[in-house]
Amino acid sequence: MAKQDKAVVTAERPWPELSKADKLAAATDLGLDVSMKILTDGGRLLDERGLEGMDPKLLAEVRGTALSIISDQIRIDAAALQASAIRHGGPAATELAEEQRLLDTAFAGLGVRRTAVIDVAASGDDITPAPEGEDV
Repeated sequence: MAKQDKAVVTAERPWPELSKADKLAAATDLGLDVSMKILTDGGRLLDERGLEGMDPKLLAEVRGTALSIISDQIRIDAAALQASAIRHGGPAATELAEEQRLLDTAFAGLGVRRTAVIDVAASGDDITPAPEGEDV
C-alpha cells in the first residue's frame, strides 16, 4: 500500500501542530478507508476466484481485517451496554439478553465454543485481592 502524506490528511494544519485526538481521528479515518478497501477488493477477488484461486497472504489479510473489525465492534457494543447499565443502576433484562446475543454471535463466528469462556461480572465485586505475601 502506498504511504500517504500526512499533509494530505490534515490540509488545515500541519501534522506536528495537531493534538493527539486530531491525529488519532485522522489515523482512524485512514485506517477505516484501508480496511474497507481490503475487504471490498478481497471480497471481490474471493467471489471471482473462490478459495482455491486466492493468494493465501491476501486471504489472511482479508480474514484478519474482518475479524479485527468485528472484534472491535463487539468491544464497543459491550462497553456501551455496560455504560448504559451503570447509568440505569443495573442491567435490564433486555440489555443482558442483547449482550448474550452479541457474545454468542461473536463466538459462533470465530468457531470458539462459548462454554470455554469465563464470564466475569463487570462490577468486579466478585474479585478478591490475593492474600498478603502470595504471588499471583
